[in-house]
Amino acid sequence: MRKWIVCLLILQFSAPSFSQQQTDTIELQIRDLQGEKKLDFLIRSASAKTYLSPYKMISYAGRALKLAEELKRQDKSAEACLLLTEGYLNANKPDSALFFAQQSLKLYRSAANPEGIIMASNKLGLAFLSKGNTEMAENIFIQTFNDCNFYLQKKPTGQRIKDLIAEVFNNLTMIYVKQGNYLKAKDKMLKFSKKGYYGSTYTGMIVLRNLANIYQTLGEYDSSLVYANDALSIAQSLNDPLSTGRIYIDIGTTRYYMGKCSEALDYYEKAKEALLPVNDKLQMAKLYNNMASTYKQISYYEKATDYFFKSVRIKEELADSDGMAATYNNLALVYFDWDNNEMTSYFLKKAISINLKRKNKKYLATNYTALGDLYVDLKRSDSAIFYYQKSLELKKELGNKYGIVISLHCLGDVYADMLMDEAMATEYYKQALVLANNIGSGFEIASLNSSLGALLYKKGQLAAANELFRKAFDYASQENALDLIHKCSRYLTEISIQRGDKPAARDYFYRFRVTGDSLFSEDKTKTILEMQTRFETEKKEQENLVLQKTNDLQKSQIKFLIGVAVILLFLGFVILFLYRQKSRAYRQIVNKNLEIVKAEKQMEASIAKIAAEGHSMVLPPYSEIENTTLGLLVKFNRLMTDEKPYLEAGLTVDDVCRKIQTNRSYLAQMIHDNYNQNFHSLINELRIKEARRLLTESKYNHLSIEGIGEMVGFKTKVTFHSIFKKQIGITPSYFRNSIARSSASSVELS
Repeated sequence: MRKWIVCLLILQFSAPSFSQQQTDTIELQIRDLQGEKKLDFLIRSASAKTYLSPYKMISYAGRALKLAEELKRQDKSAEACLLLTEGYLNANKPDSALFFAQQSLKLYRSAANPEGIIMASNKLGLAFLSKGNTEMAENIFIQTFNDCNFYLQKKPTGQRIKDLIAEVFNNLTMIYVKQGNYLKAKDKMLKFSKKGYYGSTYTGMIVLRNLANIYQTLGEYDSSLVYANDALSIAQSLNDPLSTGRIYIDIGTTRYYMGKCSEALDYYEKAKEALLPVNDKLQMAKLYNNMASTYKQISYYEKATDYFFKSVRIKEELADSDGMAATYNNLALVYFDWDNNEMTSYFLKKAISINLKRKNKKYLATNYTALGDLYVDLKRSDSAIFYYQKSLELKKELGNKYGIVISLHCLGDVYADMLMDEAMATEYYKQALVLANNIGSGFEIASLNSSLGALLYKKGQLAAANELFRKAFDYASQENALDLIHKCSRYLTEISIQRGDKPAARDYFYRFRVTGDSLFSEDKTKTILEMQTRFETEKKEQENLVLQKTNDLQKSQIKFLIGVAVILLFLGFVILFLYRQKSRAYRQIVNKNLEIVKAEKQMEASIAKIAAEGHSMVLPPYSEIENTTLGLLVKFNRLMTDEKPYLEAGLTVDDVCRKIQTNRSYLAQMIHDNYNQNFHSLINELRIKEARRLLTESKYNHLSIEGIGEMVGFKTKVTFHSIFKKQIGITPSYFRNSIARSSASSVELS
């Protein structure tokens, strides 16, 4: 008995997230009950975890345990211990959770209660998992899963056992998730879900939700949304607002990763609507953090900081030190993007202070890396190296191989770009490259080969640099890393020019142009999406504000016309704001296009200069690749570059097939595989690029927009106008007029 009393001394907690009115009602009912009825009511109250804080759950379960001991009810003592385990797990106190899980398991075994044994074993595994002992947790979950199957064979129709087997297996799968083995987790979960152990139950919802999260982590967002929506349907059918809110957060996060920020914010608003009534502060803190991250993504820094501060206030109230540190780090990143270095440093140091006290090496390593980035931005190389080194040391202690690669790469960049110490930079890059190859990180392999290639290029070691850039190019292509492909293409073009390899220079320059346009298209799309998302957000806020103003005016019995005037005034401000936002975005689009045209002309001039100097440049033989997709791609590229047949208004697929000696099927497949579009859309894209170039040159100013369209192969002005606006983001007239207005200060392109 004494050991229970000692443990119960730590149960005297307040209930910060449980409404006082509900608490008073329950306490009044408890005071009117005695004996068994009081015990049952305490256990029911502790079980109502949807509406409880972990601490209130612990309080009720602790009082139930004490009473069960007095009444000598072993079954109720076991149940109370199980509830205490869950309460302490929710309160992030794994040692206490482990103690009560062991006591519960002992009592259920003594009573030979199969369901109780499974439940207690499951909680015991979760307690070890919470302590970070994944090996012990995995062993317990596997044994419990086998026990579940044994009991299920005895009673095949037992729904409760089916629920438990699903929950146990789900927890076993989460072991692999915590280890980072997501493919194994997905495979196990899919096999399990096909066996039909769950239906429209709470546990089935949990399994579906976690399967959705696994797909989300793997970047398979469409599949993630399918499972998340299935889980949402179950949560809504069970009338479970807490789970509904959580799944809305999951879906919003998936939309965020898909780049659909406006949709993400819509789901976050739905989550807020579901979670506010149940007053789950932990979930609200997570929700506000996600909303802040979404606003940061669209460069809406005012909103981002507002929601991060809301999140951190809740975490302070809950004494969630780790959460506070993470949010302070996020605030620092917002201010870093906002070019406020003083506030960036302030919040990073607050995060570091907490993580030092908590001895949280994982987050400290992240903080030190961010601080190193800040000092790089401030051009303070010594401080940047100091914090990158500290981050590297912690990552080595933790065995975080990918993190080590990142820190080594950062150190190499400081020595290469800031200190001009090529020897030290090379050393760090090579160390990072060995480890990146070891863990199979394709993006880092590409990036590091590119960095090493740039150092060799500066030294004039063209052959070695060319080899490294080729490796980087291949890995970057596998990862579809457009930035790296663009960078490698530029260097490979220049190296090919200097080595007198005109065909190679031409091919790499083509890839340089294609990736440059793709990057520009991404930037343009991002700018437009940011503008649209901010508009939609601010429009909703303005609508709410207008509604509030209208209600206030009605309450004050002000005449209807004044209300209308206020509404019109607000709408006028909204329209003015949107016009300015639109004009700013369009100017960015014009400037980006001018940069692209300038880069293309400079590269073409370099190639022409090499040709004029009399270098012998012949096309390489096609004996090895002429009947391959690669050979077809090379011939197609050279045809488009040398002859520009797309400038002919009546160009057909058959015309191109005759010129490069292939058939329609092969050509269509090659274009689909390499350009992800059809023949006609590709030809229109090439025509628009040519039109963009002509519009920047003053010697064509005498031509009308319609004339420019005809020169590049469009039959009608309407078609030219429509396709130009679709690809570039603005009309050809706006593009030409913008160049004319800024001709005094713009870069000379001709």
